[in-house]
Amino acid sequence: ARPTPLAQFPIAGEVHGVAVAGDIAYVAAGQAGLHLVDIADPHAPRSVAIVDTPGSAWRVAVTEGVAVVADWEGGMRIVDSSSPARAREVGAFATTGISRDVALAGGRAVLADGANGVRLIDMTDPARPIEVARFDSPDEAFGVDAGPGGVFLADRLGGLFVLDQ
Repeated sequence: ARPTPLAQFPIAGEVHGVAVAGDIAYVAAGQAGLHLVDIADPHAPRSVAIVDTPGSAWRVAVTEGVAVVADWEGGMRIVDSSSPARAREVGAFATTGISRDVALAGGRAVLADGANGVRLIDMTDPARPIEVARFDSPDEAFGVDAGPGGVFLADRLGGLFVLDQ
């Protein structure tokens, strides 16, 4: 069997990532920023909000009313999405790398920051994220995930790394 599209929701620019929480799809749309799309009716998705980001929204992770965007040259952006129609940026973490991916675990953001490796960022206060640890991978941190087993890093030429939190 093959999947049948229920709907298509056009978004200007390049779409690089999506995360879903409840009835909202959070779409990382490059230069077009972060789009929040209501998907309660999968046959008729509708725009709820757009949050402009200074870089290029590449990946997004969501937890408990907070969306975290890996914003390419714009570092990491933190969006309060507790009321999706009024989503707004509330914090940021500047980097000198290329923020390619983000994951969330235990009140921390795990940011794949290109040549700068992986950064673990405490998000206890989303308005004031604080770096608590960093791992310099041998090449470029491209992808991350996090879970009970630790942090998982896809390094472009270095392979897979499993890190503790």
